[in-house]
Amino acid sequence: MFGDFFMRWRARRARWKADAKRLVAINPPTAFHAAQVEVARARSVQDRAEAWHWMKVAAEVARICPEADLDVERSVQAIRAAGFCYR
Repeated sequence: MFGDFFMRWRARRARWKADAKRLVAINPPTAFHAAQVEVARARSVQDRAEAWHWMKVAAEVARICPEADLDVERSVQAIRAAGFCYR
């Protein structure tokens, strides 16, 4: 019972860490904004699990990448540029 829980938790954690590292490898300054755009995309289709995943990815990007731009206004601009409404 607990073993299954921890295995699923570890798999989810490994996925968000891998996605964060992939975004940072592509473009470190915009990695945080890219994760926020993915959050907006998941929210737009009402996929709560995927939105949660990308929120964790954004947090991991902020943690591992000192050169990431964490400006929320720029994230909102990136979300709007991707075609999603942000309230």
